[in-house]
Amino acid sequence: MNNQEKYEELTKEELLNIINSIQDDKKLGLIWEDEDEEIEIEYKKHIPILRNNENLNVLTDDKEVNHSLIESDNLFALQSLQTIYRNKIDLIYIDPPYNTGASDWMYNNDYIDKNNDFRHSKWLSMMSRRLKLAKQLLSEIGFIAIAIDHNELFYLGVLCDEIFGERNRIGTVTIQHHPRGRTQSKFFSTTNEFTLVYAKNIDNVEGNFYLNNTPEETTEDFIRAREDATPKTRPNLYYPIYFELEKNKISLEKPAKNFIEILPLTKNGMRTWKLVKDAFLEELEKENIYIEIKGEEYRVKRKIKRQKSKLTTNWIDSIYDANPHGNILLKNILGNNDFAFPKSIYAVKDFVQILTNKDSIVLDFFAGSGTTGHSVMELNKNDNGKRKFILVTNNENEICRKITYPRIKNVMKGYKNKKNKFIEGLGGNLYFYDVDLVKSENSDSFNFKLSKILVSNICMKEDTLKLFHKEKDFLIYSNSDKKFTLIIFNEESIQLSIQHLPNDYDTLMFYIYSLEGETFEVELSNLKEKNIEVNSIPFPAYFNIKN
Repeated sequence: MNNQEKYEELTKEELLNIINSIQDDKKLGLIWEDEDEEIEIEYKKHIPILRNNENLNVLTDDKEVNHSLIESDNLFALQSLQTIYRNKIDLIYIDPPYNTGASDWMYNNDYIDKNNDFRHSKWLSMMSRRLKLAKQLLSEIGFIAIAIDHNELFYLGVLCDEIFGERNRIGTVTIQHHPRGRTQSKFFSTTNEFTLVYAKNIDNVEGNFYLNNTPEETTEDFIRAREDATPKTRPNLYYPIYFELEKNKISLEKPAKNFIEILPLTKNGMRTWKLVKDAFLEELEKENIYIEIKGEEYRVKRKIKRQKSKLTTNWIDSIYDANPHGNILLKNILGNNDFAFPKSIYAVKDFVQILTNKDSIVLDFFAGSGTTGHSVMELNKNDNGKRKFILVTNNENEICRKITYPRIKNVMKGYKNKKNKFIEGLGGNLYFYDVDLVKSENSDSFNFKLSKILVSNICMKEDTLKLFHKEKDFLIYSNSDKKFTLIIFNEESIQLSIQHLPNDYDTLMFYIYSLEGETFEVELSNLKEKNIEVNSIPFPAYFNIKN
């Protein structure tokens, strides 16, 4: 039944009630025909649980950062991540379908084209559900950045104002991603798209909204070479500078011997220095003044630090051109490119740089070609960061297995580009996950089964992904920071599991099967002085996922 038929069956009184409800609920904002997604019906019957596909993990070094790629409908993935990363994600960067009307995305198994009367409503329904879940994952210092073009820009802005709060709107960045323009355009030749940036809480966030994270050190001639800078017009800037050759010493006082007198002489005549004597001496004390010797020429040079420049909302640099830095780059990494319109890696990397810290977690649940993951790895290499990415994509048209996954794998391990030149890998580890839909039941046997299925979720949450020891009734996972996670399915095995731990562990995380939420203080009494935490499974993990 379509929407028109649904309303035709309603009585006048029922229609008036709907109208009154709309008028009561909304004074300013969006109203659209909200259509349920078919996959939501599955969610009401099932629990989405992450499951590590070990055969597709990419491991380069135990001490490297552990990243994640989740092959799943992003609605299920966002729900399953609630129990792991709620309030922990510092940046969500997404590039959702632009809803151009070119049948470039699906809703309830149907491609949405320009003739669909409800295409904006369907898009808003899809985005609204995901953005509400995404907000719950953001940390208190978190940001969300959403790439979009003009087709849904205005709808998206109002939707984000409703979900994240107009007060938390940081800005709208215009990016010139296609400087040549679109020649087939009927009116303006489009060269740009947009990125909307919101904070979880604007009172808590800072970000690095500068062109450079640190002032850039450079050098300049100390001579003021302008025509109006002469000893006659600026006598306080004209004085000799002395350079003692043997001591390599610079001074304003004339040495006794073995010195060079340096004056601000140019090919156009005598000029002045840039600073008066007192300011010169301050710079000299800071070791910012030095002498550059070229043959018999002695030039006074000054080290300077360029002040940070605040980023504007208009990004027009050629590095944001999506053709060389998106499309061609992807062809070099994969050998071909079956993905339409990949982002410039620099556009994404700049957002990651200004909106994260070196140890932030970055989520992209419209991962597409994997540019966000690549950007995080590049930035980690540049500043020795430990940022972690989580990418989510379905495998529609084999995008995950043929585009996202091989790109990340190649970038981690290294690859040969189109010119047969080997590009060194950026390192890092990738853990590949599917989402299992587990049918919910109300029984003890199901709760025990659920506890065993939750292993991948627990290991991701604790970042202990390496299997250290395995027995029938317990599993032990670890990481390079000497953190150990003990997942125990039979409380009688608690002592046995502890016996398998090394003596030099740092942190212990216990997850013990218990329907009563016991703390097991007696069983763990010999570890009182240690850094430990005890959790019961499957609760509260089950409730966290469902809620």
